[in-house]
Amino acid sequence: MQRATQPNTQATATLDPLGPLLTTWQLAWQQMETNLLIHFGINTFTNQEWGDGMESPSIFNPTRLNCC
Repeated sequence: MQRATQPNTQATATLDPLGPLLTTWQLAWQQMETNLLIHFGINTFTNQEWGDGMESPSIFNPTRLNCC
C-alpha cells in the first residue's frame, strides 16, 4: 500500500487559465463593451410580431443582407 503524499501548499505567483485564452482581437472587442444582435426570422418578412408556425420557409429570403 502506498502512502498518500501531502499536497503542495506553496503559493504560486501566477494562476493557470481555466479555459482558452482570448486573442488580442477578441479581448479588444470585449473591452469595447458594445454589443449588437441582428435577428432575422420569418416574422421579419411577414410583418407580424408573432407567427403561428404556418408560414412557408420559402419567404425567408434576405437577398440584400450585408453584415459587413
